[in-house]
Amino acid sequence: MATLIISEKNKAAQAIAEALGPVKQIKVDKGLQIYHVPSRDLYVLPLRGHIQQHDTIAEYDKWNDKDPREMITNKDSIVKKPQSYARPFISALKQYAKLCDLCIIGTDSDIEGCTIGLCDAYPFVRSANPRIQLQHLWLNDLQKQSVQAAFSHLMPPKWSLAFSGENPTTYLKH
Repeated sequence: MATLIISEKNKAAQAIAEALGPVKQIKVDKGLQIYHVPSRDLYVLPLRGHIQQHDTIAEYDKWNDKDPREMITNKDSIVKKPQSYARPFISALKQYAKLCDLCIIGTDSDIEGCTIGLCDAYPFVRSANPRIQLQHLWLNDLQKQSVQAAFSHLMPPKWSLAFSGENPTTYLKH
């Protein structure tokens, strides 16, 4: 089966794909194209940064009507929801997850990148394909040699970094 690589930005997706082989572009939406590397059966899907955001539930829309301590101590007061522009990205994540048996997080190698890949994008991948395997492409730069070396030495996901950039109440519910 195929492999899905999730990158944080279009520029990174293109660089990763081109470093791994000849690329065919698949236009999905006006602001989204996927880079396919047929020789390795890879699909590199760029995001546009965070595709989800944290927000308070409707009960807390008007903060001055509530005791702030109530909102802070209520683990259900904050929810995660898709950004307004995220629909095509989420659809593509789910569609390509069904075609793949491996998902590689290829977002930036920092707290925010790990959060975007593991906490924003991966839940959609996993919902579409619960058996998909997960690895991390840890990149220091987007040079061809660096991408190839990192691809040949995939790592386990950096959950601790991802969770350090995430709202902890999201995970207290589960």
